[in-house]
Amino acid sequence: EGQQSGMQTLPPHINESLPYFAATSKGIRFALGAIKGVGTNVVDAIIEGRIKDGPYLNLYDFISRIDTKRVGKKVIELLVDSGAFDFTGWKRDELRVSIDSMYEEALRLHKEKSTGVLSLFAQVEKSQPRFAIPPKLDKLKNQNRTQDELLFREKELLGLFLTGHPLDSFQELIKRLGSISLSKISELEFGTVFRTACIIETAEVRFSSKSQKKFAILTISDGTVDSEGKSRYELPIWPELFEEKGALITENRLIWVVLSKDKRENNVQLGCRWLCDLKTIDEKMLQEADIAY
Repeated sequence: EGQQSGMQTLPPHINESLPYFAATSKGIRFALGAIKGVGTNVVDAIIEGRIKDGPYLNLYDFISRIDTKRVGKKVIELLVDSGAFDFTGWKRDELRVSIDSMYEEALRLHKEKSTGVLSLFAQVEKSQPRFAIPPKLDKLKNQNRTQDELLFREKELLGLFLTGHPLDSFQELIKRLGSISLSKISELEFGTVFRTACIIETAEVRFSSKSQKKFAILTISDGTVDSEGKSRYELPIWPELFEEKGALITENRLIWVVLSKDKRENNVQLGCRWLCDLKTIDEKMLQEADIAY
């Protein structure tokens, strides 16, 4: 609805988000309480800390101030992956790999403070703050995720893509392929055949009761919303096509498809004539798509 009315939906922000979705001058700020795995107790602790000592300056400031008995390392990872610390300017992977060392340092300082021990390096740490520079990422340890991996993780936690869409980097290719947006389906006449690029959000494999052959029911989207607020579409892949293309029917795959807008009991039903993996498209696939079209 926000997209329809030109109102931006903003990702979670550790200093601006509330337990619920909130209206701001910039747009709708995503709720802390709506992040998967972040419970009410965690949200309360975050907001209490903001009220008591002001905004969190960075991830280390957050970890050193938060009640670690209420907010553990796993929850902090969820907050990072949801985008709640993007304001720091660090990459999400840089933030993630720093959590352990920041957490241990914070626990050490809390222990020293509670026992009345003054660190010999306390004054040095004040003048030279710890964790001022982001760490180097090690690709061999899978510390540098791809943009797609970051976006799919974001969607897993928030239920939708907020800071980008996996199709964004393919927009030039999509235009050259003569594709139309799924948001235009409502404007097409029944019987229209068209090409489009989309993502498989869900894929449910079933067996035909008559032939016992496999087919699939997909949920597809492309990050757009039509005039009626619809953003996801059901797409059946019938046995003949499933037998040929079944290996491509997996969740989160980007596909290029030749579809038809059909009518079934006065309702719109999409039909799939052909599909391929958008990332591996080549001349042979283009010829196959033209034939299907």
